[in-house]
Amino acid sequence: MFGVVAGFITALALPPATPEVASCPSAMPGLGAATAPTVVTYFLDPLLGSHLANWLDLRSQIAALRGEVRAEVAIVESSKVASHGRIAVLLWMLRVQERGRLESGLRLLEREGLERLLARLNSAEARRLLAKELGLKADDFEGLRSDPCLTKRLTDNTAKFHRQGRRASGAQVRPPAFVVGDQPAFEKVSYLSAALDKQRRLLRDPVLLTASPSRRRRGVSPRVRRPPANAGLLIGDIGSPHRLVVFLRPDPRPRLTQLAPVLTYQRNHPGKLALQLIVRGTSPESQDLRRRMCHATSLGLEVEYVHMLAAGRTQWSTHARDPDVIEAILDAHEPEKPCSLDEAQLDGEGNLPDGVWLDGGIIGQTTDLEHIASKIAEIERSTNPADAVFSLLPQSEI
Repeated sequence: MFGVVAGFITALALPPATPEVASCPSAMPGLGAATAPTVVTYFLDPLLGSHLANWLDLRSQIAALRGEVRAEVAIVESSKVASHGRIAVLLWMLRVQERGRLESGLRLLEREGLERLLARLNSAEARRLLAKELGLKADDFEGLRSDPCLTKRLTDNTAKFHRQGRRASGAQVRPPAFVVGDQPAFEKVSYLSAALDKQRRLLRDPVLLTASPSRRRRGVSPRVRRPPANAGLLIGDIGSPHRLVVFLRPDPRPRLTQLAPVLTYQRNHPGKLALQLIVRGTSPESQDLRRRMCHATSLGLEVEYVHMLAAGRTQWSTHARDPDVIEAILDAHEPEKPCSLDEAQLDGEGNLPDGVWLDGGIIGQTTDLEHIASKIAEIERSTNPADAVFSLLPQSEI
């Protein structure tokens, strides 16, 4: 069993980390004017489906907006099991992008398919022909895995993608994904036009740009006490207008089936609601659960981890990955910064509350969570908010 788990854990790794290289280019070629006020980040894993149609749609919209929008393309490794073959193709695509031939590379991948392209990359003569076909130097595709800049670019892009996924309010974002300005990530290119229109309105109205949804939330009292923002596992953006906090008693694998409606609401209303899970207690079981949550955040697996716990024991057999494998990955992870296993405190005090709290007010764990949309609408209609017990927003963001 240990050998199988170790194989999964080893397979997660990207190419070995490399030291900072001063000569690495600071930016890769994109689409549109460098001075454009609006930036779209397009995250793509070229090994997941066809990206050529999305690329052509993105290029068309940028051309139609005539200098108002620029697209930055970030090639990422989104698979939890990264094989040497996958990495080889991703590094090849990064080199193609670096040379300004990304569209040609996408067209070639669309035509050749993954298996044939990988076979060509494994042959020195075929690599030279590939370079010639794309109008590049004969040796441009040599030594890709040993190029520290390509490895660093892939690692940085993937980390940025995971950070955007954590902001997407519980949605398990998969490439292709788009981020317009500071808006949450979304996957459908059909949403791009509306997101661009929204960003252009924000740029035209400075009041909207400086307004913070978390500064004064309708129906929520400003008189609050605040536990630390890193008190537990967070899914969603810290600037979300609403926040649901769940205090957990120690359990190695807690049952969170009551959160299924909340996760559905987050998926259908990106950026509206953040979810925070805080573990109570000082027992070894409490510390183990805190450690797993911290490791999930470090690995970018917190959304998958919470979805797994919310699925319930009867549905684990249909989950994307076996829970035992996910938990083994979390248990074996060694983050760069050690996790704090101490119980969170409320403004320096102990005695955290029990239960489930929405914007500082306690709610029921069954009926209220099943009707979370109605509870949020009720808060937003309120004109005389009750004093909140606490908020997870730091004082500077209230």
